[in-house]
Amino acid sequence: MTFSPDSGRFEARVRPGTTLTMDKVATLIATQGTTRGEHYEVRWGEPQERPSASWATRAESFELVTLAGDHYDLDSEVGQRPIVLVFWASWCAPCLTEAPHLVRLHSRHAPRVEFVSVSIDVAGDHDKLRQVAADLKLPYPVLLDPKGEVLAKYASGAGIPLTLVIHRDGTIAYHHENYAEGDEAELGAAIERAVLDPPRGEAPDRTAAGPDPR
Repeated sequence: MTFSPDSGRFEARVRPGTTLTMDKVATLIATQGTTRGEHYEVRWGEPQERPSASWATRAESFELVTLAGDHYDLDSEVGQRPIVLVFWASWCAPCLTEAPHLVRLHSRHAPRVEFVSVSIDVAGDHDKLRQVAADLKLPYPVLLDPKGEVLAKYASGAGIPLTLVIHRDGTIAYHHENYAEGDEAELGAAIERAVLDPPRGEAPDRTAAGPDPR
């Protein structure tokens, strides 16, 4: 399921040839946000291929408020250390599956690497978001992007979870959409590369990563 900032809707498409029965529609809605208060439309007709996402190649400036009420300015953080930027939502099942792996990666790589998550939950769902973040024991900030505007700056047309690694020179060294079992290993390798490949003229950070908490 992807968020379209142009229409303000969440859209889901199926592959050509897929049989979409009403129980599958009900399951989709149930797993993607029954508590959001959004209106979902089911349109019957020829399935359309999802357009490719438009990916940013450098860190895009943004300022957001955190779930705790603090102010976060990305520009003030880029350049200090690599940043893992994660877009997610409390109603997104793959996001919730990925989260424990992100917590373990944070435990292994902090403070050499900064982790930041950006939630696209609508404003009315922030109490639920606060509870989900507490249940997941997220050790990093949760920023609020209820209209998906920052998400669109990084990957217009992309789905969530969306995970990026921002190099200290501001380039996006890695991006990955959605989550499947084992993706965390690829992300961990991307984080290590970002740590060991500093901007030109700087020595690599060879401080040992923490033990694997698994």
